[in-house]
Amino acid sequence: MMNSTASLFTPDYSHLTGLLKHLNADELKDILNNDEKSESMIHDLKQVKDIEAEKEMLLASNRSISEYNMSKKPIIEEHRNQLEETRKIALELRDSLLEKKKKIESCKQATSKETLLALLQTAALESDEKAEEAVEFFLKSEMGVEDFLEKYLELRKVAHLRRIKAEKLALILQQDGGGASFQPSKPQKLRKPPPPPVPQSPWLPHMPASVSQNSSPVPARSAPQPPMQSSVNAPYPMFVPNNMQPPIPNMQQPAAPFTYCSPYPRYPMARPPPRYPQFR
Repeated sequence: MMNSTASLFTPDYSHLTGLLKHLNADELKDILNNDEKSESMIHDLKQVKDIEAEKEMLLASNRSISEYNMSKKPIIEEHRNQLEETRKIALELRDSLLEKKKKIESCKQATSKETLLALLQTAALESDEKAEEAVEFFLKSEMGVEDFLEKYLELRKVAHLRRIKAEKLALILQQDGGGASFQPSKPQKLRKPPPPPVPQSPWLPHMPASVSQNSSPVPARSAPQPPMQSSVNAPYPMFVPNNMQPPIPNMQQPAAPFTYCSPYPRYPMARPPPRYPQFR
């Protein structure tokens, strides 16, 4: 394209000199003195005609390109408006960022790491207390199982995260030489189980649980004492009424099996008379 355009604008005298060679002196003087003939001769040249055609083509191309550009004008205007709005938003965000940055720097100067550690520890304690309150509500049947599990797990999760952050901050302070130590949060209270039921003795009257818990403990019974020797050869040993000790079997005689008829269990007694069949 550039080579063809350059060839168009390079003067070519071969065609003109070929025409002038066949003219005599009078015709040449007439062309020299007549401007119209000279101009018509110049316009009839092939190179000039090619230049005029190229000029028309360029004008048509420029006209089509300008029409296409004018058709894109609404879209360009819309994008320009969007660009202006985006620029305004970017400037507002930049101003907000700079303001927050200044605020953070001022907070850093006003708040120390020790204060942040104390705040984290307090927040961990608050989460533990809220978890305990949720357990209290659940035990009082004021909260359903699903709601309790969801709330309790979330509170315990927050408490553990805050405790871990507090421990990490305390470790950083110790490494920096601040000498701060982490104080563990208050452990969750463990509820005492209800007291077991007190078995009622058959020879003691029934007492309510409150009275039995508040009353003084029953003293332990002393160890069994050996029975007193009696001069009477009795089938069973004698007992002291004040001690109320269980009977000690006489190991010299074999013990008899227990029956409901015997007054003293596991002691020999007289055999009942044999029963004979009665004949009618």
